[in-house]
Amino acid sequence: MSRQDTMAQDDGKLEQRVENLEVRIAFIEKSISDLDQVIQQLAGELDHTRHTLKQLREQVQSDSLTVRGDPMDEVPPHY
Repeated sequence: MSRQDTMAQDDGKLEQRVENLEVRIAFIEKSISDLDQVIQQLAGELDHTRHTLKQLREQVQSDSLTVRGDPMDEVPPHY
């Protein structure tokens, strides 16, 4: 095998390695983009959940401040 054949073979291997790295980078970039979308969606859901929880806490606090009278005076539910 001549030196030129060896160099050409090495160039081919190098090109294949570069191509493999480019494919891996493209896959990683796509994965990062997909994960970013999921994170943004979850952040929105978390904000909504926090808002709902705040409203529920305020409602419970408001309800607990309401004077309901003596529980013994309440009519029990009928079954």
